[in-house]
Amino acid sequence: MKFILALHKYKGSLTGQEFCEAVASGIHKVSQVLLA
Repeated sequence: MKFILALHKYKGSLTGQEFCEAVASGIHKVSQVLLA
């Protein structure tokens, strides 16, 4: 399974990279549970 994250920064919040890293971390955690 592949995901592509290409998001823009959120003013006063996360940068685009920080947001992508947070989403990637969540996807990784969920996929481990689903595949267990």
